[in-house]
Amino acid sequence: MTKKQIFYTFVIPGLFIQFIGASFYFVLFSGTGISNIIYTLTKILIILWPLYWVFRRDKIKQITNRKQSIIYGLIFGLAVSALIFIIFNIFFEYFLQSSADITKKARDLDILNHYILFSLFLSITHSALEEYYWRWFIFKGLQTKFQPLLAAIISSLAFSLHHFIVLSQFFNIWITILFGIVVGVGGLFWCLIYHKTKSIIGSWIAHILVDLAVMTVGYILIF
Repeated sequence: MTKKQIFYTFVIPGLFIQFIGASFYFVLFSGTGISNIIYTLTKILIILWPLYWVFRRDKIKQITNRKQSIIYGLIFGLAVSALIFIIFNIFFEYFLQSSADITKKARDLDILNHYILFSLFLSITHSALEEYYWRWFIFKGLQTKFQPLLAAIISSLAFSLHHFIVLSQFFNIWITILFGIVVGVGGLFWCLIYHKTKSIIGSWIAHILVDLAVMTVGYILIF
């Protein structure tokens, strides 16, 4: 399979897998038994989808700078996490109004009784999966056709799509749009960290820190 075939067969459809999955498990089948099944299948799919690329892509040796990647990831992740807590404290009363919806969604997804374990899984394991998928596969795949900055913008826009679906279940349209854009900007920075250092560890560290901050906010609102 040529790079062009891989691009149109795997990379382009791959932009929408999480968006479609989230539309089903968070909206269309929310609160039903099939929701968890679709959620699991979506995660399995984003593991399997890049495998052809893993085994058949051209083996290009790249010099990685893991130390620089870690530093960038820590700086970005800690800065954004701090910003999340600052905004949360400033607008605490507003976010508190969403606590019932967040609790209901956690109950629908059957994570209420093991919220901490789920938060650790989401922040560590799931973030690694998303970095593997969105930065290592989608972003790199888009670069077979586009310049790095444009590839980063496209992949980050697609990365934010399923977050719009998730956010819309808890907030009004304007807050959903605002936070969805923030997610896209975060994805853009993670692409740039990966592009500059050729190592995914920095974007993963940043992703972990941000997700931990978000899940901590969720814990405060639920419990």
